[in-house]
Amino acid sequence: MKRMLLVLLVIALCIPFGALAEETLQIVNCQDWVSLRSAPDSDSERLAQVPLGAYVTGEYDPYSEFSYCSYEGVSGYILNEYLEAPALAAQVDNLTVLATRSYSGSGEIMEVACLDAGGGECWRRTFESPYRTELNCTDAFVAGTAENPMVIVHVSGVGLTALDPETGGDIWTLGDDVVNLGGSLSCAVGEDGTMYLGGYYGPDPVAISVDGELLWQSSSVYGEGDDYPLEFWWLYELELGPDGLIATYDMGMDDQGTECGGEVLYSLEGELLSYRYLYDMY
Repeated sequence: MKRMLLVLLVIALCIPFGALAEETLQIVNCQDWVSLRSAPDSDSERLAQVPLGAYVTGEYDPYSEFSYCSYEGVSGYILNEYLEAPALAAQVDNLTVLATRSYSGSGEIMEVACLDAGGGECWRRTFESPYRTELNCTDAFVAGTAENPMVIVHVSGVGLTALDPETGGDIWTLGDDVVNLGGSLSCAVGEDGTMYLGGYYGPDPVAISVDGELLWQSSSVYGEGDDYPLEFWWLYELELGPDGLIATYDMGMDDQGTECGGEVLYSLEGELLSYRYLYDMY
């Protein structure tokens, strides 16, 4: 079945095409449920009990103790301490895809859920990284094409999994044994569904096809010897521009040994085209 997104395909840094205009928040930090109240006051009338893990829509107000939210057609106020923005909130057709990051022991958990137009849960999947660091060890974003979107989940130490947004089933998987992307993933998605990915501690950018095939992996900016002409580390931003793939690095050294950041332009085939030093990062 041909599936069309409700908005144009966005080619950007893991900014999901179809991102929700209204903020989606999840209920956290409670035992069973929280109160949705008629006014921003804990003594005001309770309009509903919102269960732990449920999603609400609203406007998070960092300058107040409460935020105005809606849950199953009822609107009111919820204490901010019980609200958290998900790692991903995206609209695909009439479905809402949400991903929430949490922690358990020494590991990190990514829970991905899909809601129908009425807010009912269609499916829910849980993914877990065996470790946790100062970086994100789990990430999720929408990829694929406008006609056939998919949800991509990355788990450090495990790999990539592409999910069908309608069923939650696996479309394909790509293990860490094929490509290790590190943590705090950066990505850009082309119109043909090609994904350009890289992690903060991972390798230089890699390209993965819409079918989950590793197309290329750059090795032009990290290492020693003539095969590595540049010294940039810690990739944190990827963007598709008119001339190719732009990768921004947090740290590097210029020809004089001065510490700086760096921006590298790659062709869509992984060839290093140009670079420049970024001194205003420090």
